[in-house]
Amino acid sequence: MRVAAIILLIIGVGIAAYFVYRAVQQDQIAKAEAAHQISDLNARIGKLQSDNDLLHNQLAKVQEENYSLKGYNDVLLQALQTAKATGRVPIIKPYPPK
Repeated sequence: MRVAAIILLIIGVGIAAYFVYRAVQQDQIAKAEAAHQISDLNARIGKLQSDNDLLHNQLAKVQEENYSLKGYNDVLLQALQTAKATGRVPIIKPYPPK
């Protein structure tokens, strides 16, 4: 009877150890997958920040060009008003300046 109890105890401990081992193994797999996802997301964040910086630089260039065009438009409007008032077209520098 004692031998049977010891054998059952050993089998029970073995089964418990197996389930603990599986749980630890699954936890390690989940941690590795989470670390991989975090790595991928950090790479995406870096790319998005790089793209964002590039777009901000391009936007600044477009806004600068828009500002220049507004200034040239003001020159053309003033030249048009002068032409209407005097009947002569003033000399206007070409755009973009060379």
